[in-house]
Amino acid sequence: SSPLTFIKANQEMCKYAVGNAKKVTENKEVLSIFDRLIIPSVDESMKGVERIEELLNSFRRFYKRDDLVSEVDFTELIAEVKNLTYYNIKRSNINFIIEVAKSTPKKITCKKQELIQVITNVVNNAVDAFEEKAVFNGEKELKKVVSGSDSTVNIVVSNNGPEIPQYVMERIFEPFFTTKTAEKGTGLGLAISRQILKFMGGTIYVENKSKKHPTVDFIITIPINYNA
Repeated sequence: SSPLTFIKANQEMCKYAVGNAKKVTENKEVLSIFDRLIIPSVDESMKGVERIEELLNSFRRFYKRDDLVSEVDFTELIAEVKNLTYYNIKRSNINFIIEVAKSTPKKITCKKQELIQVITNVVNNAVDAFEEKAVFNGEKELKKVVSGSDSTVNIVVSNNGPEIPQYVMERIFEPFFTTKTAEKGTGLGLAISRQILKFMGGTIYVENKSKKHPTVDFIITIPINYNA
C-alpha cells in the first residue's frame, strides 16, 4: 500500500469518529467546531489526496516511455497535460483557460507520450515566464486554445506575461540556452519540443508580445495522422 492509502484511511477514520462524537454531545460550541473546522479540514485533505493520486497516475503514464504510434483520444491527452501542469500553475496563482474549438478532431494518430511532453514543456515555460519578471501588474493569465482541420491539430499557448527580449527570441529554441538559474532549467525543454515536433512532421514557433499583440504565443501545429 502507498502512503496515500494510509492517509485516506486515517482521514476516513477521523470523519467516522467525529460523526460518532456529534451523536453523543449537545454542546453547541463543540458541534460548531466540528462543523466549521474539523469536517471541512478533513474534506479538503481528502480532495488533496485524490488530486495527488490523479497527478501520480499522470506521471506514471508520462514516464512510460515507448515509441508506439497509436490512435489517441485528443481530449484525454489535453486532460493529462492539465494534470501534469496543475500545481505549477496553481502555485504561481495563474488564471488558466482552456478553449477547445468544435473543429478539433476527437482522435489523432501520434506518439502520445512525446506529444504530452511537448505541450507540458510549453505550458511550464509560459508559467516560468511570469516568475522571471520581478513585478507583474495585473492578473496572470495563461490560455491554451486547441483547434484543428482535416489534416492538422493546432495548439496555441498564450500568456500575458512580459515581452521576450530580442536576444532571447533569437535563441529560444537553441539547446542549453536558458535565462533561468541552473536549479530551475537546463535550456532543453523547448529544444526537445521542437525536435519531437519535427520528427512528427509538425512545427512550433513563437509570436512575441508587442504594443499591437497583447500576449506571448507559442503556436504548435501537428498532423492528425503521424506516419513513422
